[in-house]
Amino acid sequence: RRSEPSAACLAWLAHNADKHALLIVASCETDSTVRAPAALTLFESSAMRFGLQRLQQAQTEELLKSVFGNAPHVQLLSRKLHAIAAGNPRDTMRLAQSLVDRGLARYQLGGWSLPADFDDGVLPASMAQVMLAELTALPSHAQTLARLLSFAGDRDLSFDECVASFPELSPALVHEALQLLVQAQFAKLEAEGFTQVEKMEGYVISRRRSPATSRQSCTTG
Repeated sequence: RRSEPSAACLAWLAHNADKHALLIVASCETDSTVRAPAALTLFESSAMRFGLQRLQQAQTEELLKSVFGNAPHVQLLSRKLHAIAAGNPRDTMRLAQSLVDRGLARYQLGGWSLPADFDDGVLPASMAQVMLAELTALPSHAQTLARLLSFAGDRDLSFDECVASFPELSPALVHEALQLLVQAQFAKLEAEGFTQVEKMEGYVISRRRSPATSRQSCTTG
């Protein structure tokens, strides 16, 4: 999702990396829109390509041990989170952070304390449920901007476009909302503007939109 000049620069560096002590590591989502196909082709011609696989149960446990150490019940926690995150490392860490934020995982006396068991409803049933809870915890103006980014799909929206789409919000509130969305990992800042992080979050956002908001958001594209 890099801009064409940035992608071209990376491609040139990769093409000449064998002449210098330089290592470039990059990732590309398989279903993302390619902004600079020529640069990507040049980059790939000089790169070794690896497909990233989902974590196995044992790997999820190792990941969580890197965070919580050999705390009691880390094996139970890894099984629970692996079932929800389906081996996705980012989602696993997101779930772990949620446990810390809610005080279910606590650091005290030099070590981590983890729950010995989980009552019904303590853990989410899916990552969609996690993101929905995080979204609804944001202020209303941040949720409004999240819906706009969702409807924009793969197109980046500039700050000025976001401000123009919601004249009832001051530029300061729009800026605050976008920063909250970036911090919550619902949006990210690209070279040409803001965009949603992933399509699943767009699905969650679209499930929560009101009819009035839907009409308003659809007219902004």
